Amino acid sequence: MKKRDSVPRERALDQQPIGRRGDVQVRLSIPDGVARDPKALPIAAGKVAIQLDVDPDDRARLLEQRFEVGFFLDGKYMFENEVGFLPMTWVWDAGAVNEGIHYVTGNVWGYAGQFGATTIAVRVAPK
Repeated sequence: MKKRDSVPRERALDQQPIGRRGDVQVRLSIPDGVARDPKALPIAAGKVAIQLDVDPDDRARLLEQRFEVGFFLDGKYMFENEVGFLPMTWVWDAGAVNEGIHYVTGNVWGYAGQFGATTIAVRVAPK
Protein backbone atom coordinates (compact mmCIF):
# COMPACT_ATOMS: atom_id res chain seq x y z
CA MET A 1 0.00 0.00 0.00
CA LYS A 2 1.38 3.41 -0.98
CA LYS A 3 1.89 5.89 1.82
CA ARG A 4 -0.10 9.12 1.41
CA ASP A 5 1.99 12.24 0.86
CA SER A 6 2.22 14.44 3.95
CA VAL A 7 1.96 17.64 1.87
CA PRO A 8 -1.43 18.04 0.14
CA ARG A 9 -1.15 18.13 -3.63
CA GLU A 10 -2.70 21.24 -5.14
CA ARG A 11 -5.10 19.48 -7.52
CA ALA A 12 -5.95 16.62 -5.15
CA LEU A 13 -9.21 18.16 -3.98
CA ASP A 14 -9.84 15.46 -1.41
CA GLN A 15 -6.64 16.58 0.35
CA GLN A 16 -7.61 20.28 0.53
CA PRO A 17 -9.34 21.72 3.60
CA ILE A 18 -12.98 22.55 2.87
CA GLY A 19 -12.32 26.22 3.65
CA ARG A 20 -9.94 26.46 0.69
CA ARG A 21 -12.31 24.72 -1.72
CA GLY A 22 -15.37 26.90 -1.27
CA ASP A 23 -17.06 28.60 -4.18
CA VAL A 24 -16.49 32.29 -4.83
CA GLN A 25 -18.99 35.02 -5.66
CA VAL A 26 -18.08 36.53 -9.04
CA ARG A 27 -19.01 40.04 -10.16
CA LEU A 28 -19.03 41.40 -13.71
CA SER A 29 -19.25 45.11 -14.40
CA ILE A 30 -19.17 47.52 -17.30
CA PRO A 31 -17.60 50.96 -16.91
CA ASP A 32 -19.70 53.79 -15.50
CA GLY A 33 -21.04 56.12 -18.13
CA VAL A 34 -22.09 53.40 -20.59
CA ALA A 35 -25.58 54.18 -21.89
CA ARG A 36 -28.47 52.06 -20.64
CA ASP A 37 -31.69 50.98 -22.33
CA PRO A 38 -35.14 51.44 -20.71
CA LYS A 39 -34.68 48.13 -18.85
CA ALA A 40 -31.31 49.35 -17.46
CA LEU A 41 -29.26 46.99 -19.63
CA PRO A 42 -25.93 48.44 -20.71
CA ILE A 43 -25.77 49.32 -24.41
CA ALA A 44 -22.57 48.16 -26.07
CA ALA A 45 -21.11 49.55 -29.27
CA GLY A 46 -17.57 48.82 -30.42
CA LYS A 47 -15.05 47.72 -27.82
CA VAL A 48 -16.33 47.38 -24.26
CA ALA A 49 -14.24 46.71 -21.14
CA ILE A 50 -15.88 44.07 -18.97
CA GLN A 51 -14.35 43.76 -15.53
CA LEU A 52 -14.43 40.60 -13.43
CA ASP A 53 -13.84 40.63 -9.69
CA VAL A 54 -14.92 38.54 -6.73
CA ASP A 55 -16.65 39.37 -3.48
CA PRO A 56 -14.27 40.98 -0.96
CA ASP A 57 -14.90 38.08 1.45
CA ASP A 58 -13.50 35.64 -1.16
CA ARG A 59 -10.68 37.79 -2.55
CA ALA A 60 -7.84 37.06 -0.08
CA ARG A 61 -8.52 33.31 -0.07
CA LEU A 62 -8.55 33.14 -3.85
CA LEU A 63 -5.51 35.37 -4.40
CA GLU A 64 -3.30 33.21 -2.16
CA GLN A 65 -3.84 30.30 -4.56
CA ARG A 66 -3.67 29.77 -8.32
CA PHE A 67 -6.80 30.26 -10.39
CA GLU A 68 -7.97 30.89 -13.94
CA VAL A 69 -10.51 33.35 -15.31
CA GLY A 70 -12.62 32.76 -18.41
CA PHE A 71 -15.25 34.63 -20.39
CA PHE A 72 -18.09 33.30 -22.53
CA LEU A 73 -20.49 35.11 -24.86
CA ASP A 74 -23.91 33.51 -25.33
CA GLY A 75 -22.40 30.24 -24.03
CA LYS A 76 -19.48 30.32 -26.49
CA TYR A 77 -15.93 30.34 -25.13
CA MET A 78 -14.23 33.68 -25.85
CA PHE A 79 -11.18 34.21 -23.64
CA GLU A 80 -9.24 32.65 -20.77
CA ASN A 81 -6.28 33.68 -18.65
CA GLU A 82 -4.60 30.74 -16.93
CA VAL A 83 -2.74 33.01 -14.53
CA GLY A 84 -5.64 34.74 -12.84
CA PHE A 85 -5.44 38.11 -11.16
CA LEU A 86 -8.09 40.43 -9.75
CA PRO A 87 -9.70 42.53 -10.90
CA MET A 88 -9.37 41.39 -14.50
CA THR A 89 -10.64 43.19 -17.58
CA TRP A 90 -11.60 41.57 -20.87
CA VAL A 91 -12.12 43.88 -23.84
CA TRP A 92 -15.05 42.60 -25.88
CA ASP A 93 -15.64 43.81 -29.43
CA ALA A 94 -19.42 44.17 -29.46
CA GLY A 95 -19.22 45.28 -33.09
CA ALA A 96 -18.42 41.70 -34.07
CA VAL A 97 -21.89 40.37 -33.11
CA ASN A 98 -25.46 41.05 -34.19
CA GLU A 99 -27.49 43.75 -32.51
CA GLY A 100 -29.75 42.72 -29.66
CA ILE A 101 -29.33 41.20 -26.23
CA HIS A 102 -26.26 39.04 -25.56
CA TYR A 103 -25.12 37.28 -22.39
CA VAL A 104 -21.59 37.61 -21.03
CA THR A 105 -20.52 35.00 -18.48
CA GLY A 106 -17.42 35.23 -16.32
CA ASN A 107 -15.97 32.14 -14.64
CA VAL A 108 -13.29 31.63 -11.99
CA TRP A 109 -11.70 28.20 -11.58
CA GLY A 110 -9.41 27.68 -8.61
CA TYR A 111 -6.75 24.99 -8.64
CA ALA A 112 -7.88 23.94 -5.14
CA GLY A 113 -11.47 23.35 -6.26
CA GLN A 114 -12.99 26.82 -6.03
CA PHE A 115 -15.51 27.88 -8.64
CA GLY A 116 -17.59 30.94 -9.34
CA ALA A 117 -19.65 32.17 -12.27
CA THR A 118 -22.04 34.94 -13.11
CA THR A 119 -23.77 36.25 -16.22
CA ILE A 120 -24.84 39.73 -17.28
CA ALA A 121 -27.06 40.79 -20.17
CA VAL A 122 -25.81 43.46 -22.56
CA ARG A 123 -27.70 45.06 -25.44
CA VAL A 124 -25.62 45.56 -28.58
CA ALA A 125 -26.54 48.73 -30.41
CA PRO A 126 -27.51 48.70 -34.11
CA LYS A 127 -24.61 49.30 -36.48
